[in-house]
Amino acid sequence: MSLELVVIIPLLYLSLWQAGYFAIDFESANGDGFGTFQTNLLGIFDSQGWSYILAPFRVNHPTLEDFNYLGLGIIFCLVLSFAGFYKNRKSFFLGVKKHIFLFCCLFLFLLLSVSNNLLIGTSTFSFPLPESLIAILSVIRASGRLFWPIFYSILFVTFFFLFRTYKYKTIRFILLVAIILQIIDMAPGWLPIRDRITKATNFGMPTTTLKNPFWSAAGNHYHKIISIPFEKSMLQNQWPFLAELAYLGLGSTNSVYLARVDGIKIDAANIKFDDKLKSGKLDSDSLYIIDKWEQFPTNLIFDPKQDLLARIDDIYVLAPGWKNCVNCPPIDSALELNRLMPVTFVNTPISFAGSSSERKLFLSKTGGWFSPETWGVWSVGREAKLTLPLPSADIKTLTLNMRALVGPSHPEQRIEVDINGKGSSLFILSKLEGNSISMRIPPELSHLPYISVRLQFLNPVKPKNLGYVNDDRQISIGLTSIEFN
Repeated sequence: MSLELVVIIPLLYLSLWQAGYFAIDFESANGDGFGTFQTNLLGIFDSQGWSYILAPFRVNHPTLEDFNYLGLGIIFCLVLSFAGFYKNRKSFFLGVKKHIFLFCCLFLFLLLSVSNNLLIGTSTFSFPLPESLIAILSVIRASGRLFWPIFYSILFVTFFFLFRTYKYKTIRFILLVAIILQIIDMAPGWLPIRDRITKATNFGMPTTTLKNPFWSAAGNHYHKIISIPFEKSMLQNQWPFLAELAYLGLGSTNSVYLARVDGIKIDAANIKFDDKLKSGKLDSDSLYIIDKWEQFPTNLIFDPKQDLLARIDDIYVLAPGWKNCVNCPPIDSALELNRLMPVTFVNTPISFAGSSSERKLFLSKTGGWFSPETWGVWSVGREAKLTLPLPSADIKTLTLNMRALVGPSHPEQRIEVDINGKGSSLFILSKLEGNSISMRIPPELSHLPYISVRLQFLNPVKPKNLGYVNDDRQISIGLTSIEFN
């Protein structure tokens, strides 16, 4: 065992280094996931829809990491191998003793894969761990994947005992039956995948969602796509769109999908980008994609005579030197902007009815709202936020007009509202439509470019529980319009 440690640990370290595990600091490597993306101890028998015969343990699975279904053919072999295990149990335990290091590693993988939130079938058992230990284990994140070596070990041991127990002709029959069972049993899972692959005619990029001719022309003018800000997350803002642009030939981009990100380097990169945009020192070969208007509400520096600031296909674009480009097509003046922050006015309602993308600018991207409908937009869950540009004129109050999901068995909706975390107020809504709430805007906030309104829903309810429609969404209010006064 000592020799194995001496050999394996340096090789493991070398492999981790080659894979880039030490490219970021330890704190940045931590993240959510440990205790959430774990495996299920009975996952090898949980079909999760991949079986005609064995029903799944539950309808909704919290993660994909607990899918380790063996298949009916392998389970058939596993049952038959028990006799061989019983006959050869002494030699098996001798083998375990001889390869104790391997089995200790597998046992450690098992402990880490189940985490401190133990899933057994449909039951969960949680065991508290010190925060310092959780911080270390969070480097693993999707710990359920550590069950994979155990999964393949089960297969290996199963077939080992089959071949040690039965005669050659019997083995051939067992394997034939197992293959047939496996193929038929798991058909609900693999058949849709087969159909999707065989029917696909184009394995390239999907049909583009970027319709404006600006994008194809930009590919001939710029060599870099810079996404601002760079987020401390695996998935960067606008990543699907910018990856599509890079694929279409618009050069390199910083908007990528990463397994781990270095928080210190991201902060440094964002400071660099902020300085460029706030000083007007733009790189002429770079197309800047700005995700949040709140980041540069009024302090974005550019030359409107030669640089283009526009919102094209719902994406904020800053294109240095575009207007001086001879071969670049002109942009519809309706898309051009002189600042990122949307304009609002006093005593002018802002309606959330309809599908206009302009209304989405005020809804928090972190969640809390469903997609706008013809009349307005429903809330979802227990919290939602609005980011609202303030009008240039003096304002005193903000009025929110809304529906409330109420009924005979749920006569009121209770919500708490605050502005920039100040002056939280409780409102009780009892009408299905026509509710209005007004809040005083603190004088110290009136000089800011924008405010953040947080709504906390104390008793959301599912529409189906009130007998309206078969809708499982947790809803509290439906925002129809807002108005500054």
